[in-house]
Amino acid sequence: MQKRELILDMFTVAEERMLAAKVCDQAELTLKTRGPKVSDFLDPYGQEIARKVLGQTPDISGFFDGGYDRAERKRLVTMPFSYLGPPPEPKITALEVKGNFQFQKITHRDCLGAIMALGIKREVIGDIIMLESGCQLLADEDIAAFLADNLTKIHQVSVKVVPIDHEALRPPTERVKEIRTTVASLRLDTIAGAGFSTSRSKMAGEIAAEKLKVNWQPVKSASHPIRQGDIISLRGRGRVEVAELKGQTKKGRYSVVLNRYL
Repeated sequence: MQKRELILDMFTVAEERMLAAKVCDQAELTLKTRGPKVSDFLDPYGQEIARKVLGQTPDISGFFDGGYDRAERKRLVTMPFSYLGPPPEPKITALEVKGNFQFQKITHRDCLGAIMALGIKREVIGDIIMLESGCQLLADEDIAAFLADNLTKIHQVSVKVVPIDHEALRPPTERVKEIRTTVASLRLDTIAGAGFSTSRSKMAGEIAAEKLKVNWQPVKSASHPIRQGDIISLRGRGRVEVAELKGQTKKGRYSVVLNRYL
């Protein structure tokens, strides 16, 4: 693409520029082959970067698919506007990991860790949905058979991996709690403390331990400024959306509306 360098100049952060370069590579290959191409799984932050790149590539159309309606991690499927072939597929296989976890409870992190211990990269794994009997996951179809043959334990519990229909996925029902409050500042530790019902000092410790992300990117500074629309996620505690910043009160505090996803 002739505009490649102009597109990449839109991104000043190294990680953003690297992601944008991958989308440019996919766009160039799409035009060269005149057929659909599929990216790795992208988190919402990566999807936003991809949308900005696609906005600068008028000869290409694209869509995101994560295997089910409310998927967080999705693949970008691109095609030329002139493409007249069959509807492109995102090449996502749904799998269920079953085991006897009655006496050994596991977490999302345990499942992902067991998968990555097999040498599988995070980029080829989509969402992981936790169940009482194990988990369900979305994966690149090319590694589905490998997972079925080689993922045999999580912790010390034996598991079996089987393909399932996408209609059999059981994502949890999402509940939202609205929080209307005032805060002394729009710093990350202050807003996150209000959203997760935790003191500012304790939240500063969580940030120092690298447990928080803003818009799916790790943040190490407690004073990181928060803006309307930001998503704050805390490992093991879910996420908070900064739904509205309503300005300052007469006492100089900031009125905010937060959505806590439970």
